[in-house]
Amino acid sequence: MIFAAEKRGAKESSAGFTLLEVLVAVAILGMAYLVIMQNFSLSMQNIIRLERNGMRLLAVQLEMDKHFILENIDDEPAGEVFVEDGGYKVLLVASEEDERLVTLVIKKK
Repeated sequence: MIFAAEKRGAKESSAGFTLLEVLVAVAILGMAYLVIMQNFSLSMQNIIRLERNGMRLLAVQLEMDKHFILENIDDEPAGEVFVEDGGYKVLLVASEEDERLVTLVIKKK
């Protein structure tokens, strides 16, 4: 009878986790959480940096477009109207030397 009680007690004590095992598991999960959060933070910083660079690129493109828009041309270049919308007209102008070379000319109305 005593042997049966001892065997039963041994079975009950090995059924759960010890406090040390739980603490180790929590520490491992905590470290994994920190690594994941650092990756999210780094990703957000990269997204913000890319958006800033994209806005700078857009500003440079708009500035470049200002330089290429023909505002004060007395005679309109001879060409086919490609797009006409709002205050702008885009013309396809063929080269005088080679008919296969075509240039897009943006004209402000």
